[in-house]
Amino acid sequence: MEPVLHDPLNDGDPMVLVIDDDPDVRDGLRALFDSVNLQSKAFGSAWEFFRSKLPEKVSCLVLDVRLPGLSGLDLQTELAKVQIDIPIIFITGHGDIPMSVKAMKTGAVDFLTKPFREQDLLDAVRIALDRDRKRLEHDKRTHDLHIRFGGLSPREREVMILIAAGLMNRQVATEIGVSEVTVKVHRHNIMKKLDAKSLADLVRMAGALGLPQRLRRMDLETGIQEWSSGRLVEQQVDLLADQILLPQVDAAIGQELEARTGLSLKKPRQHATGCRRQPYPPMPCPDSP
Repeated sequence: MEPVLHDPLNDGDPMVLVIDDDPDVRDGLRALFDSVNLQSKAFGSAWEFFRSKLPEKVSCLVLDVRLPGLSGLDLQTELAKVQIDIPIIFITGHGDIPMSVKAMKTGAVDFLTKPFREQDLLDAVRIALDRDRKRLEHDKRTHDLHIRFGGLSPREREVMILIAAGLMNRQVATEIGVSEVTVKVHRHNIMKKLDAKSLADLVRMAGALGLPQRLRRMDLETGIQEWSSGRLVEQQVDLLADQILLPQVDAAIGQELEARTGLSLKKPRQHATGCRRQPYPPMPCPDSP
């Protein structure tokens, strides 16, 4: 089950969400957060949390490990599955080292054992809220960048992909069959529309958009391409194979084959006698009349 996303965008004060099955603990935590002017909302179980609407504002989750039904650690796993990236602070009265290690490895901000110092929890909450604030700011920048990228023409997007792949203007012009001056015009328009200040800025934007960056190597045996960004989806492979790399792939495969076997994909050369060279078996040349 996935929690409903989201309440209308609210840029107000951050909020701390609390999930604990002990009503005394919930009341005590809410009083603590009220004392430092932090908004909070409490739930008695993971299922109650799932039925609520999550605020689209800076927030974090204070989560008890042992809960009725779905445990805190299981809830952390479920949130990751549905890609809800909310910072989590675990609290428990029955924690152990393996449990805390598991929680921290999967992204928890802190793991506090009851009874804990109030200041320790408040410090962890501050770190969690700072982390979520940075995430929301990054998401907003990425969203705005996608909107600007959507404003590019199909040709401008093609040019940007090639530039992000490390091609120079003249190479881009050759690939798409236009003049180098035309490429420079497209590049200027791309920089202006995306508000990129430099080529390095444009490459960073390409990385944020998930576009492939500099080609690192090509495996001629399998045709798999690895990129410096570390990720390449299947659609990008198809796009680059169709638009960018086919001439290079053909040439590289031909060179590799010739180096390994002595065969060439080019038109067979003739001997001085006028006979075509045969791969195998060797055929004698007919006697000249």
